[in-house]
Amino acid sequence: KYELFGASNLNDGSFQVFAEEQILFNNKTGSGVANGHVVLRDTSNNTSIFCDSTRIKNSGDDLVCLGSPFGRPYALMESEEGDSLFMVSDTLLFQTVKDSIVTDSIISRKMKGFSDVRIYGNSIQAICDSLDYSELDSIFTLYGDPVAWSDSSQFSSMYMQVQMANDAVDRMILSNKAFVINSTDLIFFNQMKGRRIDVVFKADTINHLTVNGNVESIYFIQDEEDAYVGMNKMLSANMKMFLSENKVKRLTFFQQPDGTTIPMTLVGSNPEKLSDFNWDLTYRPTSFETLFMIEKARRAKPVEEEKPIEDYPDRPGGDANNPDDEQEPKPASNGKKD
Repeated sequence: KYELFGASNLNDGSFQVFAEEQILFNNKTGSGVANGHVVLRDTSNNTSIFCDSTRIKNSGDDLVCLGSPFGRPYALMESEEGDSLFMVSDTLLFQTVKDSIVTDSIISRKMKGFSDVRIYGNSIQAICDSLDYSELDSIFTLYGDPVAWSDSSQFSSMYMQVQMANDAVDRMILSNKAFVINSTDLIFFNQMKGRRIDVVFKADTINHLTVNGNVESIYFIQDEEDAYVGMNKMLSANMKMFLSENKVKRLTFFQQPDGTTIPMTLVGSNPEKLSDFNWDLTYRPTSFETLFMIEKARRAKPVEEEKPIEDYPDRPGGDANNPDDEQEPKPASNGKKD
């Protein structure tokens, strides 16, 4: 039995527990508690959790973190590139996954956030009801009406996965009621929605995205001088869109689209929006401090049963994974102007 009072610490290889008041641990039950400005440090992946108290379970494999000097526990995932990621929620759970059958060695560690989760980093910000993170594949899975922002784009869906690579966002998968909005001037909004949207990033900006299932899109065509020349509205089964500097550059439709192009002289100052359009920056974290200042997201809903993310097969007429299979944006030949 451990009974450490005052500033104390426990080390278990790459994992460390620091507490300013006390650390109590019972070897027989495998449970204990750490109190007072607790810091949990995993040096293997540069992750730290800061809280007021930690409940230790399963011989330290499960750690439940509550409170902090800011009111709620928060995690810091440090990056050698300087883009550290912060996450805050009502409760943080840190789990160690072991190979109990063979060697009892550590396979990976997982982190879970429950209730009103908020994320802030230079490359991505997000809110959701709950979240899972796996060290093994560097994937965040967001549940409960998640919304994420990156640069001038907003992403929303019922379930969302964020793949990290080299300490930056590499890919996002939006499943069920997926919606992506992009705008550089907050006047004209490029919009894409469908059952699933795969977003691929390059240098912290969207390189291309693939939309599958009941695709609806509105995008604004710009000339070489970035002046708007028309609004394209499309319906399709599948679509791939390439962007550069947050502007639409190339499109691929895997089935004949149904759409129309409207000259900007007829678009007006209040362009049409797709149904379920909801551009909202109210809850977007803009700094570490705002993670604790934003009011609880009004969109938070009960977490629904997790559903697997379906794999959509390639459609005839194009390869969704082939960057060379693309075409320049142009008016739909079978549409009519309003």
